[in-house]
Amino acid sequence: MAAWALCITIPDDQGDESFADDLNMGRGIVSGRVALLLRSTEIPPHRPNDLLPPSRLPTPG
Repeated sequence: MAAWALCITIPDDQGDESFADDLNMGRGIVSGRVALLLRSTEIPPHRPNDLLPPSRLPTPG
């Protein structure tokens, strides 16, 4: 796809607004993505043992 085609497909009917204005518009595409991004930072890893350093317990023997 040509680069100019991307410019045509992106509507610009709301004027020049900031990212913060997008967040205040309600549950739009941008605010939904930000909500998912913020939520993903709260989720702990599925396998936390993979992130821990190996234990230094003495081996029996």
